[in-house]
Amino acid sequence: MGEIQLERIAHLLNRVYEQTYDLAEVSNTSALEIDQLYGQIRYISHELQHLLVRKEGQYPWVSWHEYVTTSAVFPGMLQGLALINDGLEDFRTPRRSGEITGEEIGREKAIEVAQAFCGAELVFQVNNEGQGTIPTYTLEAKEGTERIILEVSKRGGVVLWMIATKEVSETRLGLEELVQLGKTFLTERGFPPVHLTDVQSLEHRLTLTFVPIRGGVLYYGEPVKVQISAMDGSVLGFWGTPFYLAESRVKPEQETQTLEVIWSPDEKVRPGVEILAQKLAFIPNEQEEEVLVQRLGVQYQGEYYLIYLNAQTGEEERIERVSSPQFF
Repeated sequence: MGEIQLERIAHLLNRVYEQTYDLAEVSNTSALEIDQLYGQIRYISHELQHLLVRKEGQYPWVSWHEYVTTSAVFPGMLQGLALINDGLEDFRTPRRSGEITGEEIGREKAIEVAQAFCGAELVFQVNNEGQGTIPTYTLEAKEGTERIILEVSKRGGVVLWMIATKEVSETRLGLEELVQLGKTFLTERGFPPVHLTDVQSLEHRLTLTFVPIRGGVLYYGEPVKVQISAMDGSVLGFWGTPFYLAESRVKPEQETQTLEVIWSPDEKVRPGVEILAQKLAFIPNEQEEEVLVQRLGVQYQGEYYLIYLNAQTGEEERIERVSSPQFF
């Protein structure tokens, strides 16, 4: 759904998880907290059901498991979810992973930003102002039966996310061509060099996840996603909020220039594992701290894996299987 302001819904789900654990393990949750939690869950359940019933009346021919991949979702579903979010209490202050800096812009400038991002020939209008963690303008443009919706930050004037409702009925383009189109799209909009880390395919749409490369180091905490039509290569979606939030954080790039990996990767892998690629990367750990790792692309028994070893200790931080060496 992009980066719509759904923080309170997300926090509510986190709170449900935490309280469920408390009840199951230590049973120290008060009756007042349970009542409050129940009231919030009942509210969101009622409002979501009401929203879905209303949409079902408008689009009775759309099956619900396919609903979010159709143009029927725009713009009412997005606005409805945002309104439900606003009606919830905030259980806690969201943890900030940075902030977007720069001068505050007005509506006219937001329209200019949207046109520069999507195409000067499109006529955008501001249809909402968000006052969440990141104050934003929501803009929309119509081109025939298609819609483009995006959000621009009020401070700094950057496009946080964009989605388009273009119809995609078949796959004509290959993965390599689509990946290159995604990289070109980002380069033309001022992004640094990027590395592909994930590909998801659904309904002839490919969602590509990239991470920026700075000084030869991959920054996994700043992913940028681009969704591309496999029919004609047009860009259908974009999500860059983590990248822009990270711009204000202090980068530990200088550490990589003096850090020496005192262990050999060959000492850390089992016999029979062939190391095909090595890269330094910063990855987030469970505490959301950036950890410098030696990232190994390996082949073992005909399969490909990425192994992330702590650059200082050589201990394994993460391992994941990948479909091909393209992700190395």
